[in-house]
Amino acid sequence: TGATGATGTAGTNGATGATGATGTDSTVAGPTGSAGATGATGATGATGADAPTGTYVLKAGDTLTGVLTMAAGANLTGGRLLLPAATSAATSALIGANSSLYQTAWIGGVQSLFIDGANLTVSKTGAPTVIDINSSSSNTAIRYIANGTLKWLHGRTNSTNTFDLSEQGVGTHLTIMPGGQFKLPSCDDSTNTFRLGTTVDLYENGTDVLRTPDSLTIDTNLTVSGNSTLGDVSTDTITHTGRLIVRTVTFAASMNADVAGSTAEVVFCSSDSKFYGCTSGGAAGAATWAAFH
Repeated sequence: TGATGATGTAGTNGATGATGATGTDSTVAGPTGSAGATGATGATGATGADAPTGTYVLKAGDTLTGVLTMAAGANLTGGRLLLPAATSAATSALIGANSSLYQTAWIGGVQSLFIDGANLTVSKTGAPTVIDINSSSSNTAIRYIANGTLKWLHGRTNSTNTFDLSEQGVGTHLTIMPGGQFKLPSCDDSTNTFRLGTTVDLYENGTDVLRTPDSLTIDTNLTVSGNSTLGDVSTDTITHTGRLIVRTVTFAASMNADVAGSTAEVVFCSSDSKFYGCTSGGAAGAATWAAFH
């Protein structure tokens, strides 16, 4: 019997097929979708309640109309701010961090605007700075307190039409008359003087008498109409650096007969070119004269 034949070898896989060609994009548009249905209207929201307190901020361009009412009756109406409670420092209108404004009854019970905690500065660029105090009263005053003493700048628009600087309880120190004349009614004794510079004083020393306790130097002429007294004690000296020219008289008969004089008077007589001294004063015919030479 013949032998069994050998097992055959398996066949090899076939080669990989070639890659297929890339497909072409379709250019046909899809169908248009239909419009969606309109949504239902939402419900109206509830009205918000007014806030009784809080902070309200007005932005640029906002307009406030009507009346804005604030605490303690304060309100803003017609463009005017009313602060009825601002009558003390504690309830004042605060300006900045430290300055406040309020109304108070000042000296004499007069209602006044009080500025607390700050100096008052008025500044204007360009044209002159003007502070107007406009009053229909015939007596309008600026008052200020210096070291506890009330001072006045008092303008009078009545019949006197003057401007006064005065001090309460003391009197008027300076008056400017309508024609520009200065009056210093307080300068009426040696303790109330008109001071020139730092040391020179002038004051009234009786009716129509001007006095200074200081020296007086006149650089040009001095004309005196009326009596003059030079020196007040016998030790005072009168020095004539220039020429001393005494009164000139004349006589027809004699000095004693024709010339009146005062005791101790010295004159020059042009009738006889002599100097005379009066030893006994009197009218012409009564006075006694003695020639110096």
